[in-house]
Amino acid sequence: MKKYLVPLCSIVAALLLPVSSVFAASVFVEPKNTEMRPGDSFEASVFIATENESINAIEGTVLFSEDLLMLEDVRDGASIVNFWIERPREEAGKIAFSGIIPGGYAGEKGLIFSAIFRAKKAGRGIIDSRALRVLLNDGEGTEAHSVASGAQIIVSEHAPSAEAVRIEDDTQAPEEFTATVTRNPSIFEGKYFLVFATQDKGSGIDHYEVCERGETSCVIAESPYVLAHQALRTKIIVRAIDKKGNKRVVVIPPHLRVARYKSMLIFGILAIAVIVFFVRKRNKRGKSI
Repeated sequence: MKKYLVPLCSIVAALLLPVSSVFAASVFVEPKNTEMRPGDSFEASVFIATENESINAIEGTVLFSEDLLMLEDVRDGASIVNFWIERPREEAGKIAFSGIIPGGYAGEKGLIFSAIFRAKKAGRGIIDSRALRVLLNDGEGTEAHSVASGAQIIVSEHAPSAEAVRIEDDTQAPEEFTATVTRNPSIFEGKYFLVFATQDKGSGIDHYEVCERGETSCVIAESPYVLAHQALRTKIIVRAIDKKGNKRVVVIPPHLRVARYKSMLIFGILAIAVIVFFVRKRNKRGKSI
């Protein structure tokens, strides 16, 4: 995880989470099919096993043979990750991801995300996980030892047809959520910003929209989002939209009293926002070099 994630995630851990001990976490890739024909689509899921210890943050990269496989979709609706710092997405034959699990996760097969691939031509390739970092749910942001394993894929004209990819039948809106207006002198030059997050257990969240001056003046946004209108004189609308177009809407009335960090929940929300801010800032700086 980027250098800011370990110290900052410990803020969340210290505020919200109990104590555990060091252990080895295992991240593994499990395809529905390892053999298929050219043109077949198949699903490969990325899981984590925690040896019954508790974790609260994970980061990594899934690599795949870009000459052999084409990524068609990423599904994270059933993920154990509640807050994505970097939602799984493809870039040059890899899928990078990082996220936080407030309250922690312990189990033998926790879904991080699933990827839908299409086989492009005959050959042999891999889907592998790399560059893993896992943080313990121990109140200190301790990094756990982690191991990764992948899967070999064989594409052949003589292979049996791959199992059909399940079609997402999602008519439900994303889960209810709260959007919080807050500010802190350490980030965004002390400006008011908006923090929000939710999940969609069906097709997964596609994007968020923030509207500051009516429903016609909306922009696609990510949390934390710096408000364009700092006077807070108009209502703010936040929409969570899943991959099937279902929406969940939150409306913040004008002149709503801004959160002053008087509860552990607000501290937790602010800590998550700080983590996201610094990690994204670090990512952008790295890409510009």
